[in-house]
Amino acid sequence: MKATSIALLSILATTVPAYSQQTDGTMKQVDGPSTVIPEDQAMKIIADMICDQNPYTLQTNNVTGEKTGPMQLIPNQLAAQVLANGYSKEWTIGGRTYFIKKVVALPYQFDTSRNGQATGKRVENILILYAGEQGGG
Repeated sequence: MKATSIALLSILATTVPAYSQQTDGTMKQVDGPSTVIPEDQAMKIIADMICDQNPYTLQTNNVTGEKTGPMQLIPNQLAAQVLANGYSKEWTIGGRTYFIKKVVALPYQFDTSRNGQATGKRVENILILYAGEQGGG
């Protein structure tokens, strides 16, 4: 497991007291701890983990000698929503069933090279699946 994936697990394991705002504007601690990660930090952790887990970038093919560079977003390329409109697709992975409510395909590119010479760019996709319980509700 890569460093940012480990960092994500350690941050998620950290708990802080949970608070709720009262009608008079004061904050009151409620029962049970809650994990609160500031949004900007959470987005960076997720982005780092996506890059860390990418099996296509920053790799060397031992047979062909091809090397791949880091992930790059494609300029002016929007993510495409693949599955939606209240439709839910059942998908079983590793014995656990998920009900996929929405899939977003986010294309990205990376440079390829061989013997230190650029050989081109490859385009792949990150698929983000939003799964709900028992049909997605």
